[in-house]
Amino acid sequence: MADVSPIIRFVSLWNEPDPTIRAETVAELIGDSFVYSDPHAQEPASSAADMRAFLATFHANVPGAEVAIKGEISEHHGHAMARLSFAREGSVFAHGIYYFELTADGRIARAIGFMDPGA
Repeated sequence: MADVSPIIRFVSLWNEPDPTIRAETVAELIGDSFVYSDPHAQEPASSAADMRAFLATFHANVPGAEVAIKGEISEHHGHAMARLSFAREGSVFAHGIYYFELTADGRIARAIGFMDPGA
């Protein structure tokens, strides 16, 4: 199994209140060619600056939210899938399924999220 720690660190950005730490972590984790998209993104993020802005908007709009990986991360051939839960004050308000593409050096090239209404 490939190292999935970049995915764990990427998901932890939704829980990180410090924008400086988020910026440093984004810079470490994303590949040169990067795309992030989910149903709440106005447009896909295609750079570190875009991703930082998306995370800042999330933190502003959903203060105190906690995002957690549920179960194991499935991985094969540089692709991975993780199920996430989104909670505030201990109450889960959404579930998501996120798909990742990893670069050969273990960075994130693509992260695509879907809300999971059936969870």
